[in-house]
Amino acid sequence: MKYLLIRFVAALLLVFMAPISLQASDSASNAVVKVFTVSNKYNYAEPWQVSVQKHMTGSGVIISGNRILTNAHVVSDSVFIQVKRSGQAKKYTATVEYIAHDCDLAVLKVADEMFYKGATPIEVGELPRMKDKISVYGFPMGGEELSITEGVVSRVDQMTYVHSGENLLAFQIDAAINPGNSGGPVIRNNKIVGIAFQKSSGAGMGYMIPTPVINRFFDDIKDGSYGGIPGLGMEFQDMENDSLRAYCGMSSEQTGVLVTSISAKGSVADAIKVGDVILSIDGLSIDNDGKYAFRGDERLSFTYIFQMKRMNDKIRIKVFREKKVVEVDVKLTKTFNDGRMVSNTIFGKTPTYYIYGGFVFTPLTLNLLVDSLGDNWSERAPSAFQEYYFNGIPTKDRQEIIVILKVLPDEINVGYHNGSGLVVTEVNGIKISSMSDLISIIESNSKEYTVIKIADGAIGVIDRQKAAKSEQQILEKFGITSNRSRDLMK
Repeated sequence: MKYLLIRFVAALLLVFMAPISLQASDSASNAVVKVFTVSNKYNYAEPWQVSVQKHMTGSGVIISGNRILTNAHVVSDSVFIQVKRSGQAKKYTATVEYIAHDCDLAVLKVADEMFYKGATPIEVGELPRMKDKISVYGFPMGGEELSITEGVVSRVDQMTYVHSGENLLAFQIDAAINPGNSGGPVIRNNKIVGIAFQKSSGAGMGYMIPTPVINRFFDDIKDGSYGGIPGLGMEFQDMENDSLRAYCGMSSEQTGVLVTSISAKGSVADAIKVGDVILSIDGLSIDNDGKYAFRGDERLSFTYIFQMKRMNDKIRIKVFREKKVVEVDVKLTKTFNDGRMVSNTIFGKTPTYYIYGGFVFTPLTLNLLVDSLGDNWSERAPSAFQEYYFNGIPTKDRQEIIVILKVLPDEINVGYHNGSGLVVTEVNGIKISSMSDLISIIESNSKEYTVIKIADGAIGVIDRQKAAKSEQQILEKFGITSNRSRDLMK
């Protein structure tokens, strides 16, 4: 499965022009809240630092159990959160109870029960259909009062959630949504049928997270923690070509998708083989275009079948292997992100780094690409980085891509000061699979020199004893407290 980057304008609707504010008269209005967030992101371009504080606003809705449902991106990296009810002036402090970055949902709690006085929680309703009328409630930028816009469901499909990069079920709606609407409820018959979360560039269409994704989130957190959305960890191609199907030995009645690569870190690593044709999952037949019958005339990618499962659930996959039909049971132990060579956006975790001889080593992640090159990183990044991100898949010999983020100038590394964004392949002649490999090889070295080889064949040579003597001096010179991130400390 190829990982596609879909571009959005104001995709995360946190803060743009205000739609016409309508008079809120129905029972849903008193349950809609405005969310005020102060956030402090980690800085992957300077991994020992944090970025400047940011203030942003979004929307939310009171649900059962004295809880508030909103988007994860509204409260991501938050250090302080306040909420305010529609039609009221007082702000109350809130905390994040659960957050699901993959499906861009979060649940907040307010300790002061006075916040909920007079509010009627809104229930989650049934999945709407095409052309069903809906209303979007929220607090878009441009005014302080509640805004309500109306429209219809115009498309049912899967799309990239900008916050996480995961491809999940999303409904396109033609009701106006703008920055600040994020986390606001989409209402039909006084029930939640979606949560507004992003809009596309150009056409100006808005999107909502629909009820199956919301209900899956609620089901996941029943045990007191959020496990995440499972992933298979493989890439595949459609089989619409007659010759391709004939080459694979398939009959005219058989349909499915061809497995082209498998992640060593994915759920199917020990069950599925390259060259297998996936015919069905849990009895649901997969068409040659990779889709299956979802509801009536609506069709979705077969990935939706396992995305609605919980971690550690089992699924039964029917495959066509070596001209025989085989059924295998797969336990869903890995998430979508686990199966990637280059991680999608990481949240709530300090960046991983290691400094040796002034060389700053770090794994290649989407966080690093964005923080170093900006939101349009895919237009500026080296082609190799784009290939790693979009198509890279872990193998037993290579779990992640390690790069030299920068070189902190010192006498010991003269001649290497401009080295940045370089992919490390070997240290002392040993291939590097992960950060732990790199550190282990460097710190177990007893030879005079440490030799670092990069992807184009060039090498950097560091005197081992000089590196040990200069380490503290380099760290102090650049105001760095440790030569490694917290997750690498023993």
